[in-house]
Amino acid sequence: CDGEDAIPIESGCSVRIQKADMCGEFIRIKNETFLEILNSKLEQRRL
Repeated sequence: CDGEDAIPIESGCSVRIQKADMCGEFIRIKNETFLEILNSKLEQRRL
């Protein structure tokens, strides 16, 4: 999944994250790191 579609996760559920078999290159447009952007998006959804 590319993160485009939001999938609700209920309390008590777990999320599995694993390394993909393929590599990719990413373009950084902002000075924020991936984790900073991820945290910001998660905080926005809590509001």
